Amino acid sequence: MRLKWRRRPFAWTTAPLVEAALRAGVPYVDVAAEIEANADMFARFAGRARASGTMVVPAMAFFGGLGDLLVTAVLGDRTAADEAHIAGSAPLAVEAVERILTGRTMATGVASAGAAFDAPDFLRALSPHLSLHLSPHPAQGAQKWP
Repeated sequence: MRLKWRRRPFAWTTAPLVEAALRAGVPYVDVAAEIEANADMFARFAGRARASGTMVVPAMAFFGGLGDLLVTAVLGDRTAADEAHIAGSAPLAVEAVERILTGRTMATGVASAGAAFDAPDFLRALSPHLSLHLSPHPAQGAQKWP
């Protein structure tokens, strides 16, 4: 067990950080991609964070945030997709914090990146760092961001 915790520090440090953020009423943007910590955030803190109006965004860095934003943008109103192709990286956590601090969120509580932010607008803000082409859905035309 000891080795497991050494390899996965976010799995045991996330909960105390989220607790402190909720007590202080400040947003928490997580940069880890550890599934245990992310699942725990939704299970333990979603209700309290939503009730207090505090934004908590798990897995914003690495491929969690980017993947969630891309899938949200690609799906639009649909609820399923066959595949998504992702290339590149961007300063996701910095953009998320800036949006939270300036009140540009779509949710409160624990929310995935796609639920927390306007996905197409967020991706447009990352355009200097990201190239994205969404294939057209039969019911809509293609959308392209620089």
